[in-house]
Amino acid sequence: MTNIGGSNFDDLLVRLGTAKWNYFYFITICWFCFLLPGQIISIVFAVPSVGFTCIIPEEEAKNAPEQNLTDACTYLLNSTSPEGQPLTKPCLQWDFDNSTYSRTLTSQYQLVCGRQFLRTAYHSLFMIGNLFGPPIAGYFSDKHGRKNVAVAGCLVLTVAAVILPFIPSLPGILAVRFIMGFANLPTAYILAMEVCEPNKRSYVGILLVLPWALGTMAYGAIAYLVRDWEWLQCIVSFPLLVFLPAIWLLDESPRWLIVAGQHEKALVILKKAARWNKATLPPDSELRAVMNEIQRESNEARAQAMARESDDSLTESQRSPDPSKSRRISSNFACLLKCGLCSTVHIRIVTLVMTLCFCVSSMVFHGLTLSSKNFSINVFAYIIVGGLVEVPAYSLSAVVVDKFGRRKPLSICFFVCGLSLVAIVVSPQGITWLIMLLAMVGKLGICSAGQMNYLYLSELYPTEYRLQGMGVAILAQRFGSMMGPVIVSVMSPLSWWGPSAFMGAMTLLASLATLALPETLGAVLPDTLADLAELFANKRGKKNHKSDGESPDTTEESKPMRT
Repeated sequence: MTNIGGSNFDDLLVRLGTAKWNYFYFITICWFCFLLPGQIISIVFAVPSVGFTCIIPEEEAKNAPEQNLTDACTYLLNSTSPEGQPLTKPCLQWDFDNSTYSRTLTSQYQLVCGRQFLRTAYHSLFMIGNLFGPPIAGYFSDKHGRKNVAVAGCLVLTVAAVILPFIPSLPGILAVRFIMGFANLPTAYILAMEVCEPNKRSYVGILLVLPWALGTMAYGAIAYLVRDWEWLQCIVSFPLLVFLPAIWLLDESPRWLIVAGQHEKALVILKKAARWNKATLPPDSELRAVMNEIQRESNEARAQAMARESDDSLTESQRSPDPSKSRRISSNFACLLKCGLCSTVHIRIVTLVMTLCFCVSSMVFHGLTLSSKNFSINVFAYIIVGGLVEVPAYSLSAVVVDKFGRRKPLSICFFVCGLSLVAIVVSPQGITWLIMLLAMVGKLGICSAGQMNYLYLSELYPTEYRLQGMGVAILAQRFGSMMGPVIVSVMSPLSWWGPSAFMGAMTLLASLATLALPETLGAVLPDTLADLAELFANKRGKKNHKSDGESPDTTEESKPMRT
């Protein structure tokens, strides 16, 4: 939801300060983020790649050749084809190596050979669900409130996570994984940010991400002690039950209540926050006046947005009177190019580059997380150290971008990650400590880049297209998270360094593409396409003509696009 009139509400948050009322939100959401790695990256320990050998049926083993195994998926028969070639038969049963894990979904449902793709599906279905859940939740959270949607999502996620190890069939397990992804919503995070004091939002943003890194380390340590996937799932899921009553006790976002016209409820919550924080608020009459002003501005902005959309539709219909089907399709395509994220060359550059950056950062992050077998002989140490590396990546990125800008640090982070992954390709496979070190350097770079992406995107897009740009970027991010495990599972059997080579090349491409963007450090947040054009003009060292006339780029972008 667009926070029109948000400055007035931010003034109220400043009056309330940051104390017990806010801490209750932050601690609750941090606890939830701490428990999430056990659900999102559970593919590492629930469906790992384990050693296996083919079990040949006894009646065929008696008459089979001594060296009869061609690989672990087929075996030789004691006969030949008419052409004289030995005949093979697919293996239907396997003996699994239980030296590392006592029980996994891989061994339980024999997810090898022709069924190996189901290991990837375990993770990808979660991410597919996460592709559809947040947009739907965004609509309902704007319509029915943040808290209601957050409680519903957390309830579904918790119930699904708890019952997962008790489901007796693999299709049921995969269906529940999709439901878990669908219910993994960012609404709780939004709820915490909307009650955060403005000058502390950057710190709270980091505070809410750090528990993920700590939870990753804890998950690796617990998995080292518990090698049975069912018990491990129970241990990391039951603490979610503690989270449910906590989030139920949270108050609804007073910011949303004000915009939704529920002023009396918002007034009650604001008074409660003042009591908890020992702060003083203005009189009720003044608070009601402020809330009326916030709602009025919000309604006006919504009406203006609807009017713009109506004008665009009317203009397009006037421009394309031909009713034929082919002309209508051509007209709609032309409208797509002239409006929104494709309307000018500069916003197209921003959209293409940021889409690539979000997709690559998510793909490489999940690819590195799931490549423990390729990069380390100890999967538990790999996950723990990987979580440890994320701590400085998240905490230091805000300091770096404040001092050195956005464009160069983001490009350098992608470059460091890509260079490390390419170095893995040429490293001897036997030197495991070097390979793991390079993988961790790559993860440090990609985690930092992932954090910088959000800030950079919000400062590049003009106000009228910012939410559209974020929506496209999130879709690209979800696609990357689905592709990460697919790349690892498909390329690893062909060559152990294959995933590193591909992800390294894509990361270096993202590093180069980032250089096409302008720097936004110290720049005014763009409100229009002309402001974005000015950012690009300043990048090329052109004089700022905004005060005395439009620059060549601004003039060019203000012209309608020819098709």
